[in-house]
Amino acid sequence: IPLRGAETIVLGRDTWQSTPNIASLVSPGVPFRMRHENNAEKLFLRIDKAAVEAQFRQLHGADPAQAITFAPTIHFDEKTGQTLRGLLHWHLREASDGTALDQPLVRALAEETLLLTLLHYQPHNQLDVGTRPQITPAFVRRAEDYIRAHAHEALTASLIAEQVGVSTRSLFAGFRRYRRTSPLRLLRETRLEYARHELLEAADQNTRVTTVAMRWGFGHLGQFAAAYRERYGELPSTTLQRQLGTLRRD
Repeated sequence: IPLRGAETIVLGRDTWQSTPNIASLVSPGVPFRMRHENNAEKLFLRIDKAAVEAQFRQLHGADPAQAITFAPTIHFDEKTGQTLRGLLHWHLREASDGTALDQPLVRALAEETLLLTLLHYQPHNQLDVGTRPQITPAFVRRAEDYIRAHAHEALTASLIAEQVGVSTRSLFAGFRRYRRTSPLRLLRETRLEYARHELLEAADQNTRVTTVAMRWGFGHLGQFAAAYRERYGELPSTTLQRQLGTLRRD
């Protein structure tokens, strides 16, 4: 990352001027030459190859098909380049005179953020991997089955995790990655689905929305009605009234 001045980078058949607005990203195993001006001042940031590959596996659930090779230039005057520049300069600043990276947890999260941003924003030769189907872990599928079968019970995240043999942290991480939701949100959505089914199938004039809501774990009737309307576009009382009206006509 040139801070002032410029340098000429030769990478295979490509040649470009690296300036404070154009940083250079040289992938491992790619031969290159660098010739800088006399007044050039630069910052270097080394990103471990194994860390990039590990983050790639974590992101895509698969090994890269070949060595990851990034596009060699980062244009800081473009939107994605501005995002990367902010992260890169924060790392360099903290490494030189900051204290945030002294904390192991902060350091791990900062590294993960940088690697994820790099893999997401900087073009590379593995971009098609995101279209490959990912195999959902068995524990996620078991948790989904357990939630649907026991939605009428007093379930907690720790109980669900115990039933499928993983930690609560792994349970939430699995749902976030493979289902883009959480186990407790799935539980709530499942209970809403079962409550709606019961209202749609009501065969007794004495059926009450409150009774159905309580049976499926919704202790606050107002919150139940709001969540129901958000998902189904009508109040639960409307669903029940329509069904009871059908019964009366029959």
